Amino acid sequence: MGLRTGLLTQGQLDQAQQINSFMVLGVISNWSIPIGMIVFGYGTFRTGLLSRWAGMLLLFAGVAMILRDIPGVEYLFAVLAVAAWGWLGWSLWTTAPSTIPAYSGASSPS
Repeated sequence: MGLRTGLLTQGQLDQAQQINSFMVLGVISNWSIPIGMIVFGYGTFRTGLLSRWAGMLLLFAGVAMILRDIPGVEYLFAVLAVAAWGWLGWSLWTTAPSTIPAYSGASSPS
């Protein structure tokens, strides 16, 4: 209708279709990052290969990222995320490779 009345040009109409696809990708990316943090934090806590409590912090940071629109939670997310990633990095840096158990579920090549 905007094209027929002259309010929109064909170029603007083409851009509007591209914007819709970017909006869909934006929604997917806004949800995939915190869900990935939650899953990675839970996996780290459950396996115990690195610091379990750093994994729990990362899980809480993912939940805080979902709730970041509540006033004050954005700062809580920032503190939790920095602490969790720093702690995980430190655990990875200080853990000797010989103390990490080998994955026993892998099948040997024939």
